[in-house]
Amino acid sequence: YKPGPSPVYYKPPEPRSTYNPGSSPHVLTRKEREELRKKETENKLPARKKVIDSHPEISVYYNNGLAKAYSFSSQRFGFFNKAGRMIIPFQYNHADAFREGYACVVLNGKCGYIDSNGRTQIQFIYEPYYGSFYSGFAAVKKNGKYGFIDKAGKEVVPCIYEYASTFSGGLARMYRNGKYGYVDTTGQEVTPMDFQEARDFSDGMGAVRKDDHYGFVDNRGKMVVENIYQDVGQFSRGVAAIKLNGKWG
Repeated sequence: YKPGPSPVYYKPPEPRSTYNPGSSPHVLTRKEREELRKKETENKLPARKKVIDSHPEISVYYNNGLAKAYSFSSQRFGFFNKAGRMIIPFQYNHADAFREGYACVVLNGKCGYIDSNGRTQIQFIYEPYYGSFYSGFAAVKKNGKYGFIDKAGKEVVPCIYEYASTFSGGLARMYRNGKYGYVDTTGQEVTPMDFQEARDFSDGMGAVRKDDHYGFVDNRGKMVVENIYQDVGQFSRGVAAIKLNGKWG
């Protein structure tokens, strides 16, 4: 696993090689890393432990001022600040980027949440799923089923579902026993788990498929556009594209 697209690489303050790949004291670019690898292949670097593998890889994206990093030597994740200083040591089996002040991390096979100081805010009791917080809620997995917790760690949607999306418009798409439906942030099912397909809410409307045809429900779970269409787009500014009799309109 390599975290994040187009990563940059952290260079430890005490380099293990006399090769200096660039002007930055902290960061190796992808090109500079490739140059290191080429020189290593050509035996132009000292014959020691590989220089490449001594450089932790850092995600290019910063959240809460921190970027997740992976140590090739320890095979663990930690977090660095923008100055290249380690803030949270390499100790996690996996880590997601910070979102809404918390990062989802895995330790000893269990998932929990930490704050930007590395303090555990939600205990390591969940199965690895890497559900970041959105609008104050995170999807979690327990006993093979999905639900949601709030930032206090309270399970607001019980872990009884086979799939969970993020909340959108105050509702989340859930899947159970072969059917989709929606729950609200209190865990109430606002629609029956009765749809072949359900999509995220947009402009207060959610597209659903029942009896092989699409319609729309509102955020109270009421079917406000009858399911008679072959396909539909998302609502935006009060209108949505629909397909009927093979034609879009």
